[in-house]
Amino acid sequence: MFHVSDVLQPKSDERVERVIRQHGVVLIPRLFVAGFLIVFPFFLLFTMLRSGIGGIVFFAACELIGLVMALRAFLVWDADVLVVTTHRLIDVNQHGIWTRMVSEIPLTAVREVDVLPKKGMRLFGNIGSLRIRTSGAPSELIIGCAGKPHVIRDVIQEMRTQATRREDRQNPAEWRTRINPLLDKADAQTIGTIERMLRDREERTTRVPSNNS
Repeated sequence: MFHVSDVLQPKSDERVERVIRQHGVVLIPRLFVAGFLIVFPFFLLFTMLRSGIGGIVFFAACELIGLVMALRAFLVWDADVLVVTTHRLIDVNQHGIWTRMVSEIPLTAVREVDVLPKKGMRLFGNIGSLRIRTSGAPSELIIGCAGKPHVIRDVIQEMRTQATRREDRQNPAEWRTRINPLLDKADAQTIGTIERMLRDREERTTRVPSNNS
């Protein structure tokens, strides 16, 4: 079974918000062959028993292969996740039981989160894909067949907003640098409003709470 601690060592002020997996419906085709190998031999059980040791070995082999295929499908599905924390996205791509690729994206690098409806999945409920565009590498991340994708999108966007605000409080000068190119394109009234907002923001950031004790 997958554990977040396998791929993430959280920072002191970091917490895990969501662990996102593909909807369970994706397991249906993966388990179909495994289920066939497990169930079908029972219909031929008496015939196999009359065939002697060869029939018994064949029956046991079908059951074993089916169980291994089912277990592998579940473990790969369980470990292929997107972990959303208050600071970053951890994309875990599980390729087989023993092969895993992990990539990390800071939430401040997320630029856009889109929901792509999954055609043909309405029968199974609210399922869709998420496309996350970033300013770094990878430049785009696709999460396919996610359940309640709009809820997931809102969670990521909220975490991104909080991470951006936290970074702005820690680096007010950097935030001003990012806003200056926008000021060059604004009119005088807009510039005045933004400058007042910047002054108020820096005052709130540098203000030290008074000690009433």
